[in-house]
Amino acid sequence: MATIDRVGYGEWVFPPYSFYRFNVHEGLATWFGESSPFYHLVVSFPIMFTSMLPFVVHGVWVAYTTQAVSIEPAMVAVLASFVFSLVGHMEYRFLYPLLPIGFMYAAVSLQTLAAKAPAVSTDSKLPNLTAGKLLVFLVVTNLPAMLYLNLVHQRGVVDVMAYLRNADATSIGFIMPCHSTPFYSHLHKNIPMWFLSCEPPLERAHLESHYCEADDFEQNP
Repeated sequence: MATIDRVGYGEWVFPPYSFYRFNVHEGLATWFGESSPFYHLVVSFPIMFTSMLPFVVHGVWVAYTTQAVSIEPAMVAVLASFVFSLVGHMEYRFLYPLLPIGFMYAAVSLQTLAAKAPAVSTDSKLPNLTAGKLLVFLVVTNLPAMLYLNLVHQRGVVDVMAYLRNADATSIGFIMPCHSTPFYSHLHKNIPMWFLSCEPPLERAHLESHYCEADDFEQNP
Protein backbone atom coordinates (compact mmCIF):
# COMPACT_ATOMS: atom_id res chain seq x y z
CA MET A 1 0.00 0.00 0.00
CA ALA A 2 2.85 2.39 0.76
CA THR A 3 4.30 1.76 -2.69
CA ILE A 4 0.94 2.32 -4.39
CA ASP A 5 0.51 5.60 -2.48
CA ARG A 6 4.03 6.60 -3.50
CA VAL A 7 3.18 6.06 -7.16
CA GLY A 8 -0.18 7.80 -6.87
CA TYR A 9 0.88 10.86 -4.87
CA GLY A 10 4.40 11.17 -6.23
CA GLU A 11 5.83 11.25 -2.72
CA TRP A 12 5.91 9.12 0.42
CA VAL A 13 2.72 9.64 2.42
CA PHE A 14 1.00 8.03 5.40
CA PRO A 15 -2.79 8.27 4.79
CA PRO A 16 -3.85 7.32 8.35
CA TYR A 17 -1.97 10.35 9.68
CA SER A 18 -3.53 12.56 7.02
CA PHE A 19 -6.95 11.23 8.04
CA TYR A 20 -6.24 11.99 11.70
CA ARG A 21 -4.92 15.48 10.96
CA PHE A 22 -7.80 16.43 8.68
CA ASN A 23 -10.70 14.91 10.63
CA VAL A 24 -9.61 14.98 14.28
CA HIS A 25 -6.75 17.42 14.86
CA GLU A 26 -7.94 20.13 12.45
CA GLY A 27 -11.61 19.12 12.49
CA LEU A 28 -12.01 20.20 8.86
CA ALA A 29 -14.68 17.58 8.17
CA THR A 30 -17.12 19.73 10.16
CA TRP A 31 -17.30 21.94 7.07
CA PHE A 32 -19.76 19.34 5.72
CA GLY A 33 -21.80 19.55 8.93
CA GLU A 34 -21.23 18.71 12.59
CA SER A 35 -22.80 15.71 14.30
CA SER A 36 -23.55 14.75 17.88
CA PRO A 37 -21.03 12.42 19.57
CA PHE A 38 -23.91 9.94 19.89
CA TYR A 39 -24.75 10.02 16.17
CA HIS A 40 -23.56 6.49 15.42
CA LEU A 41 -25.35 5.11 18.47
CA VAL A 42 -28.76 6.66 17.78
CA VAL A 43 -28.65 7.01 13.98
CA SER A 44 -26.05 4.83 12.27
CA PHE A 45 -26.75 1.49 13.95
CA PRO A 46 -30.58 1.69 13.67
CA ILE A 47 -30.29 2.62 9.98
CA MET A 48 -27.72 -0.06 9.20
CA PHE A 49 -29.35 -2.98 11.01
CA THR A 50 -33.04 -1.86 11.08
CA SER A 51 -35.18 -4.53 12.78
CA MET A 52 -32.15 -6.79 13.12
CA LEU A 53 -30.55 -4.49 15.70
CA PRO A 54 -32.18 -6.20 18.75
CA PHE A 55 -30.82 -9.53 17.52
CA VAL A 56 -27.35 -8.03 17.11
CA VAL A 57 -27.40 -6.77 20.69
CA HIS A 58 -28.76 -10.07 21.97
CA GLY A 59 -26.14 -12.00 20.01
CA VAL A 60 -23.37 -9.95 21.62
CA TRP A 61 -24.89 -10.64 25.04
CA VAL A 62 -25.04 -14.38 24.30
CA ALA A 63 -21.41 -14.34 23.21
CA TYR A 64 -20.41 -12.46 26.37
CA THR A 65 -22.34 -14.65 28.80
CA THR A 66 -21.92 -18.11 27.26
CA GLN A 67 -18.63 -17.72 25.39
CA ALA A 68 -20.21 -19.80 22.61
CA VAL A 69 -18.56 -17.49 20.09
CA SER A 70 -15.77 -14.99 20.34
CA ILE A 71 -16.54 -11.56 21.80
CA GLU A 72 -13.46 -9.97 20.19
CA PRO A 73 -15.23 -8.91 16.94
CA ALA A 74 -17.80 -7.02 19.00
CA MET A 75 -15.01 -5.29 20.90
CA VAL A 76 -13.43 -4.29 17.57
CA ALA A 77 -16.78 -2.88 16.40
CA VAL A 78 -17.28 -0.91 19.61
CA LEU A 79 -13.74 0.49 19.46
CA ALA A 80 -14.13 1.44 15.79
CA SER A 81 -17.44 3.16 16.51
CA PHE A 82 -15.84 5.09 19.36
CA VAL A 83 -12.94 6.22 17.21
CA PHE A 84 -15.24 7.38 14.41
CA SER A 85 -17.34 9.23 17.00
CA LEU A 86 -14.34 11.46 17.69
CA VAL A 87 -14.72 12.96 14.21
CA GLY A 88 -16.95 16.04 14.07
CA HIS A 89 -18.71 15.04 10.84
CA MET A 90 -20.32 11.60 10.80
CA GLU A 91 -22.26 9.54 8.30
CA TYR A 92 -23.63 6.06 8.80
CA ARG A 93 -21.84 4.82 5.67
CA PHE A 94 -18.56 5.27 7.53
CA LEU A 95 -19.48 2.20 9.60
CA TYR A 96 -20.43 -0.08 6.69
CA PRO A 97 -17.37 -2.32 7.32
CA LEU A 98 -18.95 -3.28 10.65
CA LEU A 99 -22.04 -4.83 9.01
CA PRO A 100 -20.60 -8.37 8.70
CA ILE A 101 -19.71 -8.35 12.40
CA GLY A 102 -23.25 -7.35 13.32
CA PHE A 103 -24.78 -9.97 11.01
CA MET A 104 -22.64 -12.65 12.64
CA TYR A 105 -23.97 -11.82 16.11
CA ALA A 106 -27.52 -11.56 14.77
CA ALA A 107 -27.12 -15.11 13.47
CA VAL A 108 -25.93 -16.22 16.92
CA SER A 109 -29.02 -14.63 18.44
CA LEU A 110 -31.43 -16.24 15.97
CA GLN A 111 -29.84 -19.65 16.46
CA THR A 112 -30.00 -19.26 20.23
CA LEU A 113 -33.65 -18.20 20.23
CA ALA A 114 -34.69 -20.91 17.80
CA ALA A 115 -32.90 -23.60 19.80
CA LYS A 116 -34.25 -22.38 23.15
CA ALA A 117 -30.75 -21.95 24.51
CA PRO A 118 -30.30 -21.97 28.30
CA ALA A 119 -28.98 -18.40 28.08
CA VAL A 120 -32.56 -17.24 27.49
CA SER A 121 -34.72 -16.88 30.59
CA THR A 122 -37.23 -19.71 31.05
CA ASP A 123 -40.07 -17.30 31.93
CA SER A 124 -39.60 -15.41 28.65
CA LYS A 125 -41.78 -15.97 25.60
CA LEU A 126 -38.78 -15.70 23.28
CA PRO A 127 -37.81 -19.41 23.50
CA ASN A 128 -41.19 -20.32 21.96
CA LEU A 129 -40.41 -18.45 18.78
CA THR A 130 -39.43 -20.64 15.88
CA ALA A 131 -36.75 -19.87 13.34
CA GLY A 132 -39.46 -19.56 10.70
CA LYS A 133 -41.33 -16.86 12.61
CA LEU A 134 -38.14 -14.91 13.18
CA LEU A 135 -37.29 -15.14 9.49
CA VAL A 136 -40.77 -13.94 8.49
CA PHE A 137 -40.44 -11.02 10.91
CA LEU A 138 -37.13 -9.93 9.39
CA VAL A 139 -38.41 -10.28 5.82
CA VAL A 140 -41.63 -8.36 6.50
CA THR A 141 -39.79 -5.53 8.25
CA ASN A 142 -36.98 -5.24 5.69
CA LEU A 143 -38.16 -6.35 2.24
CA PRO A 144 -40.61 -3.45 1.57
CA ALA A 145 -38.00 -0.88 2.57
CA MET A 146 -35.34 -2.63 0.50
CA LEU A 147 -37.54 -2.63 -2.62
CA TYR A 148 -38.56 1.01 -2.17
CA LEU A 149 -35.06 2.33 -1.47
CA ASN A 150 -33.51 0.39 -4.37
CA LEU A 151 -36.21 0.76 -7.02
CA VAL A 152 -38.08 4.02 -6.27
CA HIS A 153 -36.31 6.38 -3.87
CA GLN A 154 -34.19 9.02 -5.68
CA ARG A 155 -34.14 7.01 -8.91
CA GLY A 156 -33.79 10.16 -11.02
CA VAL A 157 -30.06 10.57 -10.40
CA VAL A 158 -29.47 7.06 -11.76
CA ASP A 159 -32.05 7.09 -14.57
CA VAL A 160 -30.62 10.30 -16.01
CA MET A 161 -27.30 8.54 -16.58
CA ALA A 162 -28.99 5.94 -18.80
CA TYR A 163 -30.49 8.79 -20.82
CA LEU A 164 -27.17 10.61 -21.10
CA ARG A 165 -25.37 7.39 -22.08
CA ASN A 166 -27.52 7.23 -25.22
CA ALA A 167 -27.57 10.97 -25.87
CA ASP A 168 -25.40 12.68 -28.46
CA ALA A 169 -23.62 14.97 -26.00
CA THR A 170 -20.13 16.40 -26.29
CA SER A 171 -19.93 17.53 -22.64
CA ILE A 172 -22.13 17.28 -19.54
CA GLY A 173 -22.49 19.53 -16.50
CA PHE A 174 -24.53 18.70 -13.42
CA ILE A 175 -26.17 21.75 -11.80
CA MET A 176 -26.96 19.77 -8.66
CA PRO A 177 -25.57 19.29 -5.15
CA CYS A 178 -22.07 17.89 -5.49
CA HIS A 179 -21.58 14.12 -5.75
CA SER A 180 -25.34 13.50 -5.97
CA THR A 181 -25.25 11.82 -9.40
CA PRO A 182 -23.18 8.83 -10.55
CA PHE A 183 -20.37 9.83 -12.83
CA TYR A 184 -18.30 7.74 -15.26
CA SER A 185 -19.15 4.53 -13.43
CA HIS A 186 -22.62 4.78 -15.03
CA LEU A 187 -21.93 6.80 -18.17
CA HIS A 188 -19.21 4.65 -19.79
CA LYS A 189 -18.40 7.33 -22.37
CA ASN A 190 -15.20 9.31 -22.83
CA ILE A 191 -16.64 12.83 -22.75
CA PRO A 192 -15.85 15.71 -20.36
CA MET A 193 -18.16 16.07 -17.35
CA TRP A 194 -18.24 18.45 -14.38
CA PHE A 195 -20.41 19.19 -11.35
CA LEU A 196 -20.71 21.96 -8.79
CA SER A 197 -17.72 21.54 -6.49
CA CYS A 198 -17.72 21.37 -2.71
CA GLU A 199 -14.11 20.68 -1.74
CA PRO A 200 -13.43 21.34 1.95
CA PRO A 201 -10.76 23.78 3.15
CA LEU A 202 -7.26 22.48 3.88
CA GLU A 203 -6.59 24.78 6.85
CA ARG A 204 -8.72 25.42 9.94
CA ALA A 205 -8.26 29.19 9.55
CA HIS A 206 -10.28 29.01 6.32
CA LEU A 207 -13.12 26.95 7.80
CA GLU A 208 -15.60 29.83 7.97
CA SER A 209 -14.58 31.72 4.83
CA HIS A 210 -13.94 28.84 2.44
CA TYR A 211 -15.72 29.17 -0.91
CA CYS A 212 -18.20 26.46 -1.93
CA GLU A 213 -19.38 26.56 -5.52
CA ALA A 214 -22.45 24.39 -4.82
CA ASP A 215 -23.65 26.60 -1.95
CA ASP A 216 -22.90 29.74 -3.94
CA PHE A 217 -25.03 28.50 -6.84
CA GLU A 218 -27.94 27.57 -4.55
CA GLN A 219 -27.90 31.06 -2.99
CA ASN A 220 -27.56 32.88 -6.29
CA PRO A 221 -28.31 30.71 -9.35
